[in-house]
Amino acid sequence: MRMIRNSIINWLIKNSAISEENRELYEYAVYSAELLVLPVIMAIVIGWLSGSTVNGIMLIIPFMFLKKYSGGYHAKKLSICMIISTILLTAMIKMSICDIKPAYMYITTCIAFIELCIVSPIQSDNKILNEKETRYYKKVVVMQLAAYSIIIICSSILNCMIVTKCICLGIILASLMQLPCIVTRRTSIR
Repeated sequence: MRMIRNSIINWLIKNSAISEENRELYEYAVYSAELLVLPVIMAIVIGWLSGSTVNGIMLIIPFMFLKKYSGGYHAKKLSICMIISTILLTAMIKMSICDIKPAYMYITTCIAFIELCIVSPIQSDNKILNEKETRYYKKVVVMQLAAYSIIIICSSILNCMIVTKCICLGIILASLMQLPCIVTRRTSIR
């Protein structure tokens, strides 16, 4: 990925689209774009291979927006991140295709809601939030969860269980990404 990123930046500099002085800024911009686009591409591909691209897209959207503000586990290497993300995303997309008892899904989603509201945002080693940012991120997570709960209730009433399942699983996945950080923090306190 780094080679592709450098190739893009070198091409932009060579064609005078950006200056060499701004190289680091544009490298970060391309890296950020990769992190935004990559999960969507993964969800589409895994969804397609699993037999439901739509499920992959509907599941990744709440996950991406929640993860951005709720924080959670970040692998040190991109390769490890890709492996873990692929495994978790594949499992969740497969679950979205399977029959799940609604009661189990709703209970698990409620637990994920509570955990996300209480623990978010989890600080990243890459970006430490100040108190104002922490309050803002928590507020955004709570507002997102409120919006997703309305979607879940409406889609359940309308018997659109695919939508309900995918939104619930996206929320659960965001919650699962916080668990390693919660466990690590709890064990380091002792």
